[in-house]
Amino acid sequence: MLKMFKYAALATSLVAGAFVAGCSDDGTVADGGVTADTGIHPDGAVRMDATTTVDSGTADSGVTPDAGQEGCAAWAGTQPANTVALNFVADDTANHTYTSTDGLAWKGSMKFDSATRCITRDTSWSGPFALLWDDGPWNAGGHEPAGATAADHKFGVTVFFPSPVATSTIDYGLVSGWAPGEQGNWLWQGPNGAVHIAANATAPIDAVGFTFPAFGTVDLKLVIDTATRAAGFETWTPALGATVKSSGWGWVESAVTDDGAAGDDAAGDSKYTFVIGERAGRGNLRHVGKFTSGQEVQFVFVLGGVEYKVAGAPSRAGVKAYTKAQGAAVWTEVTVANKPDGDKNTFVVIP
Repeated sequence: MLKMFKYAALATSLVAGAFVAGCSDDGTVADGGVTADTGIHPDGAVRMDATTTVDSGTADSGVTPDAGQEGCAAWAGTQPANTVALNFVADDTANHTYTSTDGLAWKGSMKFDSATRCITRDTSWSGPFALLWDDGPWNAGGHEPAGATAADHKFGVTVFFPSPVATSTIDYGLVSGWAPGEQGNWLWQGPNGAVHIAANATAPIDAVGFTFPAFGTVDLKLVIDTATRAAGFETWTPALGATVKSSGWGWVESAVTDDGAAGDDAAGDSKYTFVIGERAGRGNLRHVGKFTSGQEVQFVFVLGGVEYKVAGAPSRAGVKAYTKAQGAAVWTEVTVANKPDGDKNTFVVIP
């Protein structure tokens, strides 16, 4: 995923009715899933699904403020002088699954100071980042953009950026499960967002936000036949464990099983299975639903803690995918392909 990947797009959206990333379910959870792998998030470094993207910001480095930034005083309820208000919103009105305990945060090439509500550019993406709120507008006692309504399932934040003397760019995305010292689970889809602040700007700027799409009705089954696994994984054994992570559920790793339960066809046949309809709505997949026609779902199996990749690209050896529309009695196999660039992730398109 590109630069991927306790609070809750317009131009981008989550694949297939999903999202996940259960931030407060660290460790093993009831559905047998496990938490997301920890991605490294500096510019140009590996993200959650191992894609790299170069930060498009200006040439300043590290946490040094852009030329002309003078910092902000402690928050007093009014916009700091000589700053630009930057607004960001994640809209969960379709599903109502996120709450203020889920660690939704606006993550990017910025460092947020909660004591002043100001940011400076930080191309290392090291944080802290701005949590998202559903408590009303910043100019009326809350944290959301001006004009927002509290408790409407739109999670937002307004931060203030000292007016730069030259155009400056903040690259960003959306995570859940963020807290100081944690990476969070990458939810943003597609290329990173970017907000450009012109020299000496003072007018508020609405950054492109994110909309969680309504859950769909098409189930998805992913299977890896470990009896025909790719070369390089010969030493894997069931005792080492197997999981799958996907853009369809925020790149959280979830267990695949060969026990004849939860959608697995037969116990002990070496075919490890994950069925979204059996896992959605609970544990670390509590923000997930089934998928919708036309949705692209990228995924990567993980065997014994190692991504199932050969020569840097996820292998399709032994990998199958199936879908089942609402009301259908049988599963239909769908084509598994690799993306042509980036991580070259394996993916399916929901029919």
